[in-house]
Order: sequence, then C-alpha cells, then structure tokens
Amino acid sequence: MSEIRVRIAPSPTWNMHIGTARAALFNYLFAKPQWGKFLIRIEDTDKERSLPEHTQEILAWLNWLGLNPDEEIVYQSANEQKHKEIIQKLIDEWKAYYAWESPEELQEMRDQARKEKKWFVYKTPNYTQEQIDQYKKDWRKAVVRFKVEEKGLVFNDMVKWEIRTDTSTIWDFVIAKSDGSPIFYLANVVDDNLMWITHVIRGEDHIPNTPKQILLYEALWYDVPVFWHLPLLLNPNKSKMSKRDTSDTFVTVKKFAQAGFLPQAVLNFIALMWWHTSDDREFFTFDELLKEFSMDRVQSSNAVYDFPRAIHFNAEHIRNLTPEQFVEQLKNYIDLLLNNDALKLEEENELFQKAKYWDNLIKEWKLDDLDYVEKWFDEVKVRLQTLEQFVLYAKYLYDFVEVSDDILYNAKMKVSKELVQEQLPKIIDLLENIEAWDKETLKNTLISYNKENELKNGQTLRPIRSILSWVQASPWAFELLLILWKEESLNRLRRYLS
Repeated sequence: MSEIRVRIAPSPTWNMHIGTARAALFNYLFAKPQWGKFLIRIEDTDKERSLPEHTQEILAWLNWLGLNPDEEIVYQSANEQKHKEIIQKLIDEWKAYYAWESPEELQEMRDQARKEKKWFVYKTPNYTQEQIDQYKKDWRKAVVRFKVEEKGLVFNDMVKWEIRTDTSTIWDFVIAKSDGSPIFYLANVVDDNLMWITHVIRGEDHIPNTPKQILLYEALWYDVPVFWHLPLLLNPNKSKMSKRDTSDTFVTVKKFAQAGFLPQAVLNFIALMWWHTSDDREFFTFDELLKEFSMDRVQSSNAVYDFPRAIHFNAEHIRNLTPEQFVEQLKNYIDLLLNNDALKLEEENELFQKAKYWDNLIKEWKLDDLDYVEKWFDEVKVRLQTLEQFVLYAKYLYDFVEVSDDILYNAKMKVSKELVQEQLPKIIDLLENIEAWDKETLKNTLISYNKENELKNGQTLRPIRSILSWVQASPWAFELLLILWKEESLNRLRRYLS
C-alpha cells in the first residue's frame, strides 16, 4: 500500500471557521496513526479576496490546535504556470475548448430553454469561423470549458457510499476564466496530483464538484483519490452554517482561543460532533483521539452546533489538568492575548488591557509556587469553564479586594449589614482560638457556633466566603479558610471591619 497523503486546502478569504478546523482534524486523525502525511495547501488564487492576514490566521490557529503539516506549506498561486500548461494540454487534445458567450447570452439561452420547457445544459457549441473572427474583432474574451463526455459516472464515497451521476446533466464547465486564470476544479485536481494526495477528506458541500473533478482526473490520466465527504455543520435552527457565517459568537477558532478555551477541548468538541465512539465515552486528550479515532465511525448525518456542549467539554478538560499543566495553559493564554498576531489586539483594546493586568498579577502571584497552587487548585478548577474566568475571578487567591454589598448581603438568606457587624468580631475570636487548622475542625467549630446562637449556616458562612473571596463563584467558606490559611484569613476578616 502506498503512503497515505491527505491535505487541507483552505481559501484565505475568511477567518478560520470551525468547519475548516473539522476538516483539518479529521484529515490529521486519519493519516497520522497510519504513518501518513498531513499537508496544507493555501488556495490563494482568488487575488481579489485572498488576504495575507487570513493566511497568517489559518496557519496560526492550526498551530494553536497542534495540527501542523509534515511538509512545507504549498501555495496554490505558485502553481499557476503549471495550471495554464495543463489547460493548454487539454485544449490541444480536444478535451477543452474556448467558449465565447457573454453572461447575457448564456442567460438568453437559459430563458429560451425555459420557454420551450427544456432542461438547459451547455454543451460544445458549433461556432463558425466567421463567428470566431467577429468575437476576436470585438475584443471579446473567451473562457475555457472542459468538454464533458456523456456517460454514467459512479464513485464510491467512504461516508456517503456509492454516488451515481449522469454526466449528460453536467454543463461543459469552465476551467479557466477569460483572463486565463484557472478555476477551482482544475487547480484543485492538478495540485492534488502534484502533492500525491491519496485521500480527499472534505465537507459534503463539495459532492457536486466531485464528478467534474473525477472527469478531469480521467482526462489527465491521474490516479483518482479516495473521497470522504463529511456531513455539514448546522446552526441551532438547523440551517446550514457557512464559513462566511461568523455572526455567532463562537464559530471561529479565534473566538475559542480568545475566550480561554483549551486547544484539546476544542478538538474534542469538534471531533464528537461528527464522530461517535465505540462506547459512551466523551472526553479525549489529543493523543487519545489519535489512538481511538476511526473513519468508519464518522456519522453520515449532519451535526447541529451546540455551544453549551463546547463549554462542558472545556470545563471537563480544565478539571483533568494537573496544577503544573494548568499554570502552563494559563501562561500560554496570557501570552496569546498579548503577543499573537492572529488576534490583532491593539493596545487600546479592552481585552488587551485586561491581559496586561493579568500578566502583571501572574508575576506578582508567583504561580511557579506549585505548593500553593496545589492548595487551591482542586477547589477552584471545578468552578472554571474557561481560563478567562480564572484571571477574572481568582485574584482573591493572592490579594484582598473590598467586597461589594450586593455580594455580601442577601435578604433572602437574612444576611444584613447589622448581622455581619454583630457576628463577625465573635467569629474572628472563635477562629483565632482554633489550633488544628483543618477542614473538619473549621467545619465543626463554625456549625456548632451557629447552632448555639440559633443562626442558619448561611448567615455566617456566606459573609466569611464573600469577604475572603469577593466573588460569587468561589470555593465554600471552609475551603477558603483552608486555602488562605489562618493568618491571611483572619487578616482579611479584620480588614473588612476596620
């Protein structure tokens, strides 16, 4: 068996959509366990819409996801001369021809067929020499069309099974524009052949292109690759999600990275939208995906985008980090916000300013002190959905912040300002006299105090928790007292009263 070679071929005309990330991931997961090669080709022949910054973004986010190519990146524009040579070869072999109709004339032909209640299919016209001479005299520019041979065409798709096409319904399709530049069908086939691509794994929206490309493969005597057409991604309302659709908050890889999602969580989320496991397992590291993934379990039905599930995946992956891994991911996240060109964050950008603030805090906090990180990590990680939440809410682990009244007081729980002012000095005295500063002792002491004073637990534990952390989503009072330890806990409680 020859070496497996796959590729992803994005067009740098839009931000990198998660649909593009899906194509890259499935190509990678298919090839790498079989010692195959994963390649990247940037299809940048659309000179008006292809932008260098989009190319930069595509490569940056593929790198962020860990989907790096095994060979040098190919730029389709570099093969333009080869494309033109192939176009001329097809013309010389009478497999393609110049077509002179204007868009208006083609529309007239469609309208006439409609009046006659016929199905219009453009096939080789019989130009007279006089017509051709007149076209040239009028400086009319011709496109090049491929001459479609009428036959039944069958190809096996590894997801959609056998697909049959009657080529009599296919127009003689354009392979070169009037300026001589190649069309997608031609360039794609030639480039895949030059790159020795053995398997083409892409979205099912490319199925209509496939018969045309197979006809070109056959006309050029190229080996036809194996095709896998993956189901579509649908919006929550079941409409098709386009790569141009970036109106929703999280449909680009950039948005996920910017919000503090872990790369492995994004990959896990994307994979499980279209691929089902042999059991009910949901959570995979990248290495586990490489080991477990198989194309025969790719579902044939479309996937509906479910962002809450993405959050669920990310929260679970955060919980599975070790303290060392968490610190590394956190530093990578801050560095990405401050230094990654693909984000294009300007200095006046609010997120950039927050990142600078977080970067300074992290240096002050000395997160490399893993002994302290280990003290709070288990209690904090279960409350995090993204890394952004940590840098927004976890400052209390290292510094005291004045608590706001809306967090501290709660009428429903009967926590009033008067109650806090009355009970907090007594609780401070109680805590000062505790010698064994462990969770069980703290819990028993405070609950016993509440019973003796006919207080509900929330009337004392909520103020302690609020003063120590200043945020809603923090560990419980006993865990905070243990994390901050005795001296710091008492200092914060006294400081609130001062």
